[in-house]
Amino acid sequence: MSYDMKMVDGQLVPLTAAEIAELEARDAADAARAHNAALDAQIAALEATQTPRRMRDAALTEAGKTWLADLEEQIAALRAQRT
Repeated sequence: MSYDMKMVDGQLVPLTAAEIAELEARDAADAARAHNAALDAQIAALEATQTPRRMRDAALTEAGKTWLADLEEQIAALRAQRT
């Protein structure tokens, strides 16, 4: 978003460089929070697949062990994308 003017006493006046920087920093922080929230939702959905039955399969079968290792890789990759 572009910032350049503000209303003061009914008049449009230019923003200072510091005000613009503060607004842009706020926008960046909001975008980072939204990005992290989306990643957290994906992580939660993946973690929800770790049911007791799946964990038993992971302990008892090679296919289950592979599934769990793949799931942990996916979760780690998503966590690495957090800002």
